Amino acid sequence: MSFGILKQNKSSLLLLLVMVVLPISASSLSFIFLSAYETTILTFSFEQWALFYFATAITMALALTPTTYIALVSGYFIGWISLFGLVPSYIAASLIGFYLAGKLDKGNFLTYFSENAKINGVVKNLKTEEFWVIFFCRISPALPFAMMNVFLSFMKVKMGNFISGSILGMLPRTILSVWIGTQASDIIKMLKGKEDPNSNKLLLIALLVLSIVGLYIVFMRALNKYNRTNK
Repeated sequence: MSFGILKQNKSSLLLLLVMVVLPISASSLSFIFLSAYETTILTFSFEQWALFYFATAITMALALTPTTYIALVSGYFIGWISLFGLVPSYIAASLIGFYLAGKLDKGNFLTYFSENAKINGVVKNLKTEEFWVIFFCRISPALPFAMMNVFLSFMKVKMGNFISGSILGMLPRTILSVWIGTQASDIIKMLKGKEDPNSNKLLLIALLVLSIVGLYIVFMRALNKYNRTNK
């Protein structure tokens, strides 16, 4: 089965891999730019920040910049008001990534799994609770934003659940990242994680644990439902 899915979904699985690796590489390269132009960025006007969030909607959708990275930078430079730019930017990035992934995959991912009765049955049960699947995927600090856009698009989740679950799931980690940014005294130390106090790390661990436990409960509920109906 493992070789079958690799063969039949090469482009889809390659896209998922790119969505993991690319944000880390791209954000690392921008350290130099941020440190060199920090003074200039601090004087940005409203229009310049609006253009920034328009651009980041595209870069986040294409996995060029991680959402946490954008939230940290936003908190550092303009504080809590950045949420008014971050949330619409996240929504736009989610929709762009979702749409592009759907165009690339064309339903092949789910079609492959439909050939396995048990997996297909569990996936159908998961779709009845897809809001919670999306919510717990989004709240996790460990699951890359762009990769989740692709994965959820492959799973053909409903748009209403996708948007609402994404917004509510992203808010806690976004607020935490913006807060970390507001508390930082040096942007490079912040982005390298050298200024995170233990309390911030504990909150990130709490979000990670919540997402793992939540996804486990939802998955086991779907599996048990399948087992009950197929005795």
